[in-house]
Amino acid sequence: MGEIASLGSAFVWAIASLIFASLGKSIRPSALNLLKSAPALALMGLTLLVVGRSGASIGSLELSYLALSGVIGFAIGDTAYFAALTRLGARKSLLLTALIPFVTAFMGAFVLDEPVTIMTFAAMVLTVGGVAWVILDKTTAAEDQGSFKAGIAFILVTIICQASGSVLTKLGAGDLSSLEVSILRLASGSLGLIVMVTIRAQWKDVLLPFKVPQLLIRMTTAMFLGTYLGVWLMNTGLKYTYAGIAATLIATSPIWVLPMAHFYSGDRMTTRSVVGALVAVAGIALLFIR
Repeated sequence: MGEIASLGSAFVWAIASLIFASLGKSIRPSALNLLKSAPALALMGLTLLVVGRSGASIGSLELSYLALSGVIGFAIGDTAYFAALTRLGARKSLLLTALIPFVTAFMGAFVLDEPVTIMTFAAMVLTVGGVAWVILDKTTAAEDQGSFKAGIAFILVTIICQASGSVLTKLGAGDLSSLEVSILRLASGSLGLIVMVTIRAQWKDVLLPFKVPQLLIRMTTAMFLGTYLGVWLMNTGLKYTYAGIAATLIATSPIWVLPMAHFYSGDRMTTRSVVGALVAVAGIALLFIR
């Protein structure tokens, strides 16, 4: 269940990332993040009323872990990711996030005592190598360099925050259902985003989609796929398999996004991008078989 849920999360997040990349041209990152988090939280709350609670109890320490994972992973990590999307595009941004499993696995080894075998390490090196092959290609124009470097910086923040959020989720999940974990993480993340949006005076950006029907339709679609389904599936993966394996399978989004980006945004599929993606898939497959 954990591996299948992680792959499902990767697929829906690839679709949502393409939509979020286009929305990022009109809405600033923290406002866009709040727009995708708060409605998804409400949907998850309604879903919980239908399916019922697990009945599991949670201590104050576990609750603190989940709350912190929501602020770090969603409020900070996703905001940085949206900032990267507008600078690098969905394909390169998603390819760079394939480095998250590498960081997550080693955090899991030190914090959660999860095993990192030679085969696991080899699989992750293949995945990272495939990503590097694509990302280290030169940008097409000199004027893109500043935006490219800023995008890389934002992605590095994303990688650290998402890896930390995954490990904290494993520490705090306990016997809670993946839906309950998702709700607690999104709730704390949404509160953090409300503070960020208020400090930055970005409430006009938050209200913008409600004035433009086309933006609202795209925002609702991306929120439902990427946050409601994607986060639920992601936390299901983290609950039922090792954090490093779940993060690696979730990082297959770049594979799904290659053909999607080609048809949706006209992002050309070069030989280099396809070869790099296939190498990354080989690493992911090796980890999955292990």
